Amino acid sequence: MAGILNQLSITVGEDKKAEKAFDSLYPNFLEVPYSTPSEYVKKYWTRYEKLKGSTAGLNGKVFEYILATLFVRENLLPLYLSAKVAFVPNGNL
Repeated sequence: MAGILNQLSITVGEDKKAEKAFDSLYPNFLEVPYSTPSEYVKKYWTRYEKLKGSTAGLNGKVFEYILATLFVRENLLPLYLSAKVAFVPNGNL
């Protein structure tokens, strides 16, 4: 069964390592409380940093999912996922 990221076309296919890592942080990104967009990013990234087995590529992908889900939450659509982002800690973008 496809996860919510896959259903929203944020990810393609199933059983991807980054999608699993992202999904393990909170049960449903639509229900994570936050008062500012930066608080949302900080909540997710702080939890992600505690996971074992991260790599530069995984860091970049999870950060991309954090931003993509924030855009969904903030109704900033359409979403273009192939944009380049700089200054992601340990990210290989």
